[in-house]
Amino acid sequence: MKNPPTIPDAEWTVMEVLWDNAPLSAGEIHERLQPRTTWHLKTVHTLLGRLVKKDVLRREKVHGIYVFHPQVERAACLRKASETFLQRYFHANMAPMLANYLEIEDVSEEELETLRRLLDAKCSPERGGDTP
Repeated sequence: MKNPPTIPDAEWTVMEVLWDNAPLSAGEIHERLQPRTTWHLKTVHTLLGRLVKKDVLRREKVHGIYVFHPQVERAACLRKASETFLQRYFHANMAPMLANYLEIEDVSEEELETLRRLLDAKCSPERGGDTP
């Protein structure tokens, strides 16, 4: 799959439906979005058109109806969104971002333990990290 562009929130909402259920037609996407949006079908068509133009979605005609397939993986899009966020708000420096988050959010002991394990794994010699 391809290297994704940054996907705005509304387009991300459409992509989530497709990552979980592709291939789908515009009408099927619209139906699945109804519980969480008030978008009209025309709005969904507009968003799909943008995503096709960005080469994030592929459109194909099946039995006379266009269906849409993701051309990029969710994980790649999450990586891109994370990089963009980190660059935009923290000048690509993760420590201030994490410190800010830990300061303003109630983080459970379980989440802290997960972070400790991730940091330990990143720093372990067998992963090529520096030992503390």
